Amino acid sequence: MRYTYVFVLTSNCVCVLQHKDGEVRASNLANKARFEDISESFWEDFQRVFNIDPKGHKDYAFVWLNKAHKHSIVLNTPDFKDRLEDSIWNHARMADVRDVLERDCSMRFNFEDFAGCQLYPLPSATLLFTNANLEHPQETSFEDERPSTGFYGYSKDSLKPHQEAIYGEKTQKRTPVERTLSTKASLKGDDKPSVDEENV
Repeated sequence: MRYTYVFVLTSNCVCVLQHKDGEVRASNLANKARFEDISESFWEDFQRVFNIDPKGHKDYAFVWLNKAHKHSIVLNTPDFKDRLEDSIWNHARMADVRDVLERDCSMRFNFEDFAGCQLYPLPSATLLFTNANLEHPQETSFEDERPSTGFYGYSKDSLKPHQEAIYGEKTQKRTPVERTLSTKASLKGDDKPSVDEENV
């Protein structure tokens, strides 16, 4: 059994999220992330509530504002690693974590890992530290990255149809269509009717 949880620590509170069925979600029955006070028996309560097998493989990511006070209760565990390797908690998953916290808790964070890599920068975001690897995938360009909830990016190609409206470029003047006269008509009017025709 593999247990995949992330523990977010701030203001002496903890929010526990898990990766399940291909997505990051809250670990409670309400399926909504929330921060709770950290008790002295946090790990005993956690293992009992989530039925954690002590012999199971634990892929735990930690995110913290600092390692002081009650935060140390959660961080003081044999399952804490300074840096994660071969973990599902990569750049994309941690971006999902941040999006869940912003959506459910109205809290805006940015994460920094052990190598100084960060998620997408956000204005007015609180910087937290993590043991997850936030290195950008080599094959992913900046324009291909998924922005955080509420922020949208556009590529240059998608803006081409609206270039004139955005940059205020003048529209090309239309060339007036020249009228052509019929070969049968002249500026003086129609020819005289022949003998067999009637001028109606």
